Amino acid sequence: DGLGDAAYRQRPATAPGGGALPRSTHVQNGSLANAASALCAGLDYSISRRVARCISPAVRGQLIRPQGAHFPWDAGGALMAAHASAKKTTNEDFPMDEQTALEEVVAQQAIAELGCRYARGVDRGDPEIIRSAFHDDASIVSGVFNGAAIEFATAIGAMLDEGSVRVAHTVTNHWIDVDGDNAVGESYVVAFQGTKGDVPQDVMTGGRYIDRYERRGGEWKISHRTFVMDWTTTADSKDLMGLGMFEDMVKGERGKTDPIYAHWQSAG
Repeated sequence: DGLGDAAYRQRPATAPGGGALPRSTHVQNGSLANAASALCAGLDYSISRRVARCISPAVRGQLIRPQGAHFPWDAGGALMAAHASAKKTTNEDFPMDEQTALEEVVAQQAIAELGCRYARGVDRGDPEIIRSAFHDDASIVSGVFNGAAIEFATAIGAMLDEGSVRVAHTVTNHWIDVDGDNAVGESYVVAFQGTKGDVPQDVMTGGRYIDRYERRGGEWKISHRTFVMDWTTTADSKDLMGLGMFEDMVKGERGKTDPIYAHWQSAG
């Protein structure tokens, strides 16, 4: 999800079943590699491997690390186009009656809440909450982990606990296109990471989640997610949480000691 120190970024990317996935350590914005990375990341893994064989080795080595750029080279735009390519109609093709409009609103809200659920799970280090946002066979391309979402739910917590004091994700600007029991979406995210180490850093990263959603058994969940990084910056940490007016404030925690768990329990 764009967070993790340099050591994590060097870990090999894994596909469902344990196979290695190619990943770039640096992708030039506006390059063919960036668009190809997005397309391969957004397709099913069996398809992406066939696509990769059609791309030159120099470009292939830069795959599976999509980054943002201006149109037409933006990885997010390429992914959204790939996700929506099978759609036969658009919402503008036919007038929307009141019942259809209501179903659209309900679907949009259910899908938007998946982003909140995911962010809460990552920030609290709660793999069950993360898993609950994904279908069991879902996949994710996050940079620090590329593979099955069910494995990511546990792996991302271990990575962040090892290298971070605290993390916080804020998800905004949802754009969602619903087509029956399928949907595609783009949502902006700003993530903070306070790192451990001899010289702690405050890392801010901005990007987008490019998602495919499916409604199965009446429930919307994510079937594929790719994180596209648009920007990142870092500075020496200035932790003020124990100083002045902040000293006596209730503090957030990773894990079930966070106040939200007691709050939900008390609410029944």
